[in-house]
Amino acid sequence: MALLYNEATPFSGDVLGLLMFSFVAVSTTYIYSTLINAMGQTKKMNWLFMIAIVINIGLNLILIPSMKAKGAAISTLITQSFVAVGIVLLSSRLLPRRGGFNVENETDFFCRAALFEQLDSC
Repeated sequence: MALLYNEATPFSGDVLGLLMFSFVAVSTTYIYSTLINAMGQTKKMNWLFMIAIVINIGLNLILIPSMKAKGAAISTLITQSFVAVGIVLLSSRLLPRRGGFNVENETDFFCRAALFEQLDSC
C-alpha cells in the first residue's frame, strides 16, 4: 500500500483486506445472478437485493459512526456475503436438476467459475 499511496496506513490495509474478501461474494453474485436472469426469475432476485439494501443501511448506521471506513467495509462484506449465499440458494431452487441438489457439483462449479474470473482479470 505504501508504494502506491503516500498516506497509506495499516488501517488502510485492514480496510482493503476486508474489501478483497467481499470481492469473492460479489463475483459469486454475478455468476449466479446471470443464471437467474437467463431464466427470467428476476422478481425473486430483486426481493433478495431489497432485503440486502435494508441490511446494508442498518449496518452502516450502526458500524460507520464508531468504526469509520472499517465499519463500512465490514458492512459491505456482511451484506455481499448475505446476497451471495441467498443467490446461490435461490438458483439451486430454481434451476432444474437431475438427481437433486448436489453440494459437490455446486462447489466444483463455483471453484471453476472463480478460477476463470481470476484468470480473465489478469
